[in-house]
Amino acid sequence: MTEDGAEKAVNSKDARIRKLFEAEVVRADQDVNLGRAALLVAQEEYPQMPVERYLSRLDMLAEEVQDRLNGESAPPIVLQELLDVLYDRHSFRGNRDVYYDPRNSLLCDVMDRGLGIPLTLGIVLLEVGWRLDLPLVGVNFPGHFLVRFEGEEIRLLVDPFDSGKIHFHEDAQSLLDRVYGGMVRLQPSFLRQASRREMLVRLLTNMKNLYLNVRDDTRALAVVERLLLIHPLAPGEIRDRGTLLARLGRTAEAVEQLEAYLEFSPRATDANRIRTLLERLREEPEADRRSKKRPTTKAAPATDGATAKPEEASKNPSSTKSKKGPAVEAARKASPGKKAKKRPDPRSEGGPDREGRGGRGERDDDDRDDAGGSRNEDG
Repeated sequence: MTEDGAEKAVNSKDARIRKLFEAEVVRADQDVNLGRAALLVAQEEYPQMPVERYLSRLDMLAEEVQDRLNGESAPPIVLQELLDVLYDRHSFRGNRDVYYDPRNSLLCDVMDRGLGIPLTLGIVLLEVGWRLDLPLVGVNFPGHFLVRFEGEEIRLLVDPFDSGKIHFHEDAQSLLDRVYGGMVRLQPSFLRQASRREMLVRLLTNMKNLYLNVRDDTRALAVVERLLLIHPLAPGEIRDRGTLLARLGRTAEAVEQLEAYLEFSPRATDANRIRTLLERLREEPEADRRSKKRPTTKAAPATDGATAKPEEASKNPSSTKSKKGPAVEAARKASPGKKAKKRPDPRSEGGPDREGRGGRGERDDDDRDDAGGSRNEDG
């Protein structure tokens, strides 16, 4: 197969995966298959990854729990057995050593390695628990995703990162203190149930910021485009898409997106910077024509069916070099990705969930730099 043919095959497969993801997230929220959607996110990194096989593995985990219950059906007992199976028998655990490894956000890798961040481990817990009819919901707790058990007589918080440790609701302030050092008081909204789309947005936003911090613009753009499938009119994502397109030399598309952003948010705090960037981009209209001749794509699958490792790409941003030129440099200056801060030692006082607002991950559109690091709730 020629190089162009291989490239078209990869693009075609990526487009098919993207369509499947879109079909999943446009459903009514209660009908979204969270596990499938998270696996489709991972499949853009591993096009040969068999989604159905991983869904079957979730089924088998639920069957294993069921087999060990010996007829018991009381939800608290089922919950405890579920935690024993996941964390004791299968050794799922939080990746305390390399927290920001992109594989921690890819559900297939989490299931293969038994390592993840609070959110992806929480998705495994939720998906297996739902198969057992447990009343579990996700909680977008600031800085550290939690799962809540909503029993008829008791409500419990489960920390999927900390071996499924159980907390009472009364412990929520102490959990928050571990993230913010006692500087933030607990608000009812912190314990609000997360919708399935909100969990996917959190997952994608974490990935986006991981890639932005290492200047992997191609992967960051792919993530932004999936975020826009969930929230097509999110001004911040429209802006970030435009900025990333500019970095990649796709000038005409970048101008279209950035103009749309200013139309949505003419008084945004970064509006003047975006206008300046637009002026520079309009000076180089030929850049887009050049880039269309040589589109930027991911590496073709290796002969053994595996794709390029996401952690390798994130460590080597030069593997996704974008076109140079005044407009591209202006795009970088207008939207510098913040340098990744060193993560506190998860074994030190404060524990693994000390990240939070001010780092990288989930964030509000009104409080972030364009295509750069931002306020967050990762994990």
